[in-house]
Amino acid sequence: MGGLLLVVMAGGIGCSTSKQGELQAKETSVITQLWQQNQGLAVPESVRFDPQRSVLYVSNIAGEPWGDDGVGYISKLSLGGEVLEDKWVQGLNCPKGMVIHEQQLYVTDCDDLVTIDLVTGAMIDRLALTTTGQVNDVSASPGGVIYATNSKEGIIYRIEAGRATAILQGRVKLNGVLWQPDGLYFADNGALYRLNDGRLNEGRVNEGQQNEERLEESRVTLIADGMEGVVDGIERLDEHRWLVSCWKGNLYLVSQGHAQKLLTNGTSAADLGYDSKNKIIYLPGFYDNTVTAYQLTIGDD
Repeated sequence: MGGLLLVVMAGGIGCSTSKQGELQAKETSVITQLWQQNQGLAVPESVRFDPQRSVLYVSNIAGEPWGDDGVGYISKLSLGGEVLEDKWVQGLNCPKGMVIHEQQLYVTDCDDLVTIDLVTGAMIDRLALTTTGQVNDVSASPGGVIYATNSKEGIIYRIEAGRATAILQGRVKLNGVLWQPDGLYFADNGALYRLNDGRLNEGRVNEGQQNEERLEESRVTLIADGMEGVVDGIERLDEHRWLVSCWKGNLYLVSQGHAQKLLTNGTSAADLGYDSKNKIIYLPGFYDNTVTAYQLTIGDD
């Protein structure tokens, strides 16, 4: 299941014990490869960490990247990388981004947003968002509002009660999206942005839930740009730092005004998953049909 990769940085000069990775950083940093799985995967695009069930879900395109062919599937892996079920959910087209909300897994699938029951693995809903076939990433607020990106048309959708509304349009290379209490973050054309600048404009949805944001299209703030390799997945480390994976193989540590390359794996690093408690990154290898886990230590951690 793969070897160990240890990369240590100090003063901006990097070294690697493996050809799989190269670290470039200004801070002292350590990234260690824990394991790599290459069985049962076929064009894996996204990894989603499920802390409640202690498993990983991996979306596998299997066929054409945007093909409406029914051969896509979702695998279930243990946190140690063992394949628990290689085809846990079948019959998808080109599944990509995933997000968990309560007992459901939401998956983007060509034109649609698919809802899967996490207990049974059954597909319980398929909502058509477009006819262009490039719905890509997805995120969710605590109140169950879903956000999805359309890469071809440059649109972010807000989905609530089975209805999709375009809240941002005209982006160039839109991909990753991540809901956070201070706004909606999205990856586009080599950069990370925040939509709405953290303003929450309406009251509570239900008792005990956080305020739902009402996003203003005019409120777009650049966090950092200059990322190479087609920006893809987004995960948040803390108040001031994010991880951004790039489809062509780069992984960045992002802070306001700065994108620092952490890893170049030489093949691909599509929509990453992240265990925030244990600081473990899960990278899907789009081209080499792998999922690789890395232990992360950055700077002042």
